Amino acid sequence: MKRIWVVALLLIVGALAVNAQNSAVIEMPDVGRQSLKQPFNIEMFPNPSVDYLNISVSDPELKNPQFEMFTVIGNKLTFEVEKEGSTNYKINVQKFTPGYYLLIIRDPVTRMNRAFKFRKT
Repeated sequence: MKRIWVVALLLIVGALAVNAQNSAVIEMPDVGRQSLKQPFNIEMFPNPSVDYLNISVSDPELKNPQFEMFTVIGNKLTFEVEKEGSTNYKINVQKFTPGYYLLIIRDPVTRMNRAFKFRKT
């Protein structure tokens, strides 16, 4: 009984493949289609960090990034972000205890949402 189902399934898949090869390709217009852009280029250094964590965002579309930081166990931290120029940011991590942290960078306009892990020594 199982062999009959397997053979039937193979025949259906084969028929669909032949039908797909013989069918015409329909191109959809670009109206309303969003381009699939490469991920934002964000660099974070030095890692591990002792005093300051530098963040460089090299995408001009990213206008107002928002930063959140968490410990590895999920506790949210309060911190200040200094803006240096139009695409560089600096976070003072001197008061943080040594360990691993997660930095979340978001931009509501471009819907960018990325997480980065860094170590404080």
